[in-house]
Amino acid sequence: MFRKKLSLAHKRLAVQVAKTHWAAASGNQVEFERLVKEDRRTKSIDPALIALFIQVLMAVFQYFSNRQASGVPVLDQKDDEVFVGAIRYGA
Repeated sequence: MFRKKLSLAHKRLAVQVAKTHWAAASGNQVEFERLVKEDRRTKSIDPALIALFIQVLMAVFQYFSNRQASGVPVLDQKDDEVFVGAIRYGA
């Protein structure tokens, strides 16, 4: 079975999109998903990669949620640091 993987560029894009919409969603997962789906950057992704991209976005959302709960600032981290931190949440 052929399995596609997200490139490093797609992973970084997922983090950037998540950072953009995290504050606007105020921790509301439904609002976050709506904002992400409306973002023009997510519409240019190959349809075969969308499921993987959404998994990364939701892992980043969970990472941000947990970091915010502990009082650690999240939006000033580098994209690669955020992605590595989100791996434990399913990215």
